[in-house]
Amino acid sequence: MSHVAHEDRAGERSSSRWPLRRAWISVGLMPVTLILALISSEAVYRLAGYEPMATVTLWFDVAVWAFTLALFAVPSTAAMLYGRAAYRSGDRRGRVPILIGSIALLLVLAMAVQAIASSEHL
Repeated sequence: MSHVAHEDRAGERSSSRWPLRRAWISVGLMPVTLILALISSEAVYRLAGYEPMATVTLWFDVAVWAFTLALFAVPSTAAMLYGRAAYRSGDRRGRVPILIGSIALLLVLAMAVQAIASSEHL
């Protein structure tokens, strides 16, 4: 094997690893982002003058949960995109961050829908 062919293959392996690393970093950031998103959404309620467990308007509740979902969507979408890039480059391990990111985002969306549907609105 020539030296050039060996360098090409080594560069190919290292370039296919960075999406997987970034995907796993994004997966690791998902719990932190979820906690920060929930804390910041509670802060938005308080800044608007609502007490905990108070009755709020439907539009305000939807807006705050949309804000929470947007914050959480950043790392979960990154995990899905980087996992897909790793999978496309031939690394089958990229499927795991895709599944984790999509399932986590769907669960947070379900939590938002349940919270909006079960709360009392003005």
